[in-house]
Amino acid sequence: VIESLLLGIPTVATSLSINGSPNEIKKYVYVADTPAQFAEKVVRLILDNSDWEQRVEEARRTTQDMLGWEKIVQEFEIYLQERMKIKKST
Repeated sequence: VIESLLLGIPTVATSLSINGSPNEIKKYVYVADTPAQFAEKVVRLILDNSDWEQRVEEARRTTQDMLGWEKIVQEFEIYLQERMKIKKST
């Protein structure tokens, strides 16, 4: 789901698959929990994706800022630096 959003691909997913995702990201995912809902959302996107075209850059930017590799690596580096400080002080 995250990679699809980062690539600007309209994304239809089950509520279970986005459970735990930030609300700022969830708002860009079309949620469908039954085969009929899934088909309806996909067909709607194929026939008229004007809604997605308007939001694609915002979705990409928001996802990148919150969950992109740069953000993950940055947070991991901070975590490691803090752990190293704790280890040195003990």
